[in-house]
Amino acid sequence: MVDVFERIFAKELTEKKTEGRAEGRAEGITEGIASTARKLLAMGVLTLKQIAQATGLSISELEVMRDEVHQGS
Repeated sequence: MVDVFERIFAKELTEKKTEGRAEGRAEGITEGIASTARKLLAMGVLTLKQIAQATGLSISELEVMRDEVHQGS
């Protein structure tokens, strides 16, 4: 019975797995960029504009992160 189910829905299952992996990769990339931005903010060497250019994050996103970084210090 399970085998029949798997054959009927094999394409859908494969598509869902592929979607899930893509979402996971995108989420990982987003977290990596945010982590890098926080480290750069903590270093205090670059301007918000420079970090925005390097990471693709907006100035307003970076301002929020900067405030979080400084609160954690």
